[in-house]
Amino acid sequence: MDTENIILQFEQYLRHRFAERRTPVDYVSDVRQFRSVCQKPWREISMQDIDAFVEQQRASGLKSATVRRRVAALKTFFDLLAEESDDLSWPNPVRFKRHAGKAEQHLPRDLCDDNLERVWQEIRCTRDRAWLALITGGVTGWRSGDIDSERHAQPTVS
Repeated sequence: MDTENIILQFEQYLRHRFAERRTPVDYVSDVRQFRSVCQKPWREISMQDIDAFVEQQRASGLKSATVRRRVAALKTFFDLLAEESDDLSWPNPVRFKRHAGKAEQHLPRDLCDDNLERVWQEIRCTRDRAWLALITGGVTGWRSGDIDSERHAQPTVS
């Protein structure tokens, strides 16, 4: 079976599996991206070929989420090839942990001062006010009376 027919079969499989999602479009595009840089017969593709593709993708400045999706697409593609060939001993050259890398962990965004003030005004419990003061880093200039005051003002930060 030629490459185009294999990719079309993959697309049909994905459309059946992910009927209401964008996954088929993205995964097929990802397999085509891989194919544009690796022309070897499918059975001859090795982990090193996947390594080279992943490195090329990272070097081109793609976000890690995009590279991870492309690796997931290739893993799914090679799983399907093995199933369709009736040769389940055919090893998948994609090793997700090796090729995808770790997912980026984003730091939480800061609350703007207005939103922080609104949160502060809603907190009535002294313990919770102390926690918010610690979390927001406002402990350097506050006094215990700032947290438990009747006016519920936010502690001053120096």
